[in-house]
This record gives sequence, C-alpha cells and structure tokens, in this order.
Amino acid sequence: MKIKKEFKLFLLTDFEKEEIYLSEMHRKGWKFTGIQGRLLYCFEACEPADVVYKIDFKRNNLSDQESYHQLYQDYGWKYVAVCNGFHTFRKSNVEDGDIDIFSDDPSKLDMIEQIFRRRFLLLLFFYLIAFGYGWVFKKPDFVLGVATIAVPLTVYLFYRFYQLRKELKE
Repeated sequence: MKIKKEFKLFLLTDFEKEEIYLSEMHRKGWKFTGIQGRLLYCFEACEPADVVYKIDFKRNNLSDQESYHQLYQDYGWKYVAVCNGFHTFRKSNVEDGDIDIFSDDPSKLDMIEQIFRRRFLLLLFFYLIAFGYGWVFKKPDFVLGVATIAVPLTVYLFYRFYQLRKELKE
C-alpha cells in the first residue's frame, strides 16, 4: 500500500481551503488518513473518486465523542481524523446531493464563533504573554521578532473571521 505525506499549512480560517485540498487529493487517488504534528498530511493510495471532505470544529470531549461521530455517520459521513479540535469527515459526492455538514448558516456561524473564541483568542493571549516577557526582561529583539510574525498574522486572521461572519450574515 502506497503512503504519501505532504507538509501543508492551513490557518484557523482556512478550513474551506483545506476541505478543497483534501477532496482534490482524493480525486487524484490519495485518500486522507490523518495529520501528524498539525502540518504533515498523511494519505494512502486509493482509486480516484469524487469525494467531499468537510471539517467541523468541536472541542474534544470524550464523553460525547461516540454520539457525535454517530450523528454524522447517520447522515452518510465517515469520520476520518481529528487535529486540534478540527474533525474531518468524508462522503462520496455521488451518494446524494447533500454534501454539506451544516444544514443552515447559523450552525456554520456558530462553528466560526467557537473557533474565534477557543483558538484565536487563545493565540492572541499567548502573543500578549510573549510581548510582556520581552518588555519585562528588556529583550527588544525578541519583542520585534514576535511582533514581526504576530501582528500581521493576528490582523489577517481577525479580518478573515470578519469576512466569514459577514458572508454568513448576508
């Protein structure tokens, strides 16, 4: 059995791009099997097929994980993997016309708001701690280094969250 691994970086707001990437890989004959270290996407060779991948964000809670996966399975989705609270499911695109895991925009909006609160705000908190560390211990090079990465990334992610929310509210 052939195995393929690819390094890919998807930001918090890039879950739709990630879904497209995984679906394209399956059409090329590479079935997604999981993620190692948040950046290494693992695939195994398969027959090329028109398969849709969807990602849902849910905090890892072992008590209801089985019923959560069963809910998706009842609608024809196969659970594939989880990484950092992002659960990946797949479904054959030819099974039926329903290829979205969200039945309405408010559900998708709720997922986006959960990602914002649980991941983006946490990331922002760590950036502030890093800035504080640099200022307290008088390490201007460290502060400049963190700022060079953190400020543009934070602004970009905040703008993408704003765009996603705006699209769903229209």
